[in-house]
Amino acid sequence: MSDHFTETSRQGFGSRLANSFAGLVIGPLLVIGAIVLLWWNEGRAVQAIVGLKDAASQVVEAHRRTAMRSSLPRSATTPPRS
Repeated sequence: MSDHFTETSRQGFGSRLANSFAGLVIGPLLVIGAIVLLWWNEGRAVQAIVGLKDAASQVVEAHRRTAMRSSLPRSATTPPRS
């Protein structure tokens, strides 16, 4: 015969009610916090996209000089004028 026992604990009505109210307070705060963090992150993403577009508009293409340059027609080797 093995030793086997079961321990039973009881939680009072007041502590169950307090835990329920804690969940009612913490849950909406977590939702509001998630919305704020998402809003902040999306704003940073928009700033990054705008910054990349600004940087792309300022890029100047540089042509490499190669040994085959002399075989190309004159119009292909002259950089465009701004």
